[in-house]
Amino acid sequence: MQHLIVLAMLAGCTRAPATCPPLAPAQPASAKPAMSDLVIARGAHDHTETLSRAVTAIEARGFAIVQRIDHAAAAATAGQELPPSTVLVFGNPKAGTQLMLLAPSLALDLPLRLVVWKAGEIVQVAYRRPASMVATHGLAEHAIVTKMTDALAAIASDATR
Repeated sequence: MQHLIVLAMLAGCTRAPATCPPLAPAQPASAKPAMSDLVIARGAHDHTETLSRAVTAIEARGFAIVQRIDHAAAAATAGQELPPSTVLVFGNPKAGTQLMLLAPSLALDLPLRLVVWKAGEIVQVAYRRPASMVATHGLAEHAIVTKMTDALAAIASDATR
């Protein structure tokens, strides 16, 4: 019974669990929103080369790579198999700090992230549109967001060509 109360609270229901509306099922992976906030580009190379190109492009633009997350390696530690999938977390504290002063909740989405993954024989690169990201946190368009957008597009282009 306690787990039902916790689930109800997480769903925003403050009444007895039996009187709360059911939780909405997760959207199927094939369902896509009408206007995606993701930019996805198809790579021309294998995962390793695409990832290397992304790192070079990130560093060439003066960003610092804060972390690499290797989801395939993490899956292996759990005895599962996942095709290559790596997230690069990177940023520029000078720019990010200015935005977080305007909207502290942006710390959930900054530093920036770019994922390189392999699906079948295809390698793809994706990132979240900065304008969508800042809008989520109640910010309007900002000069830094335009620079972030241009930089991410250039990085993805360099990584995938």
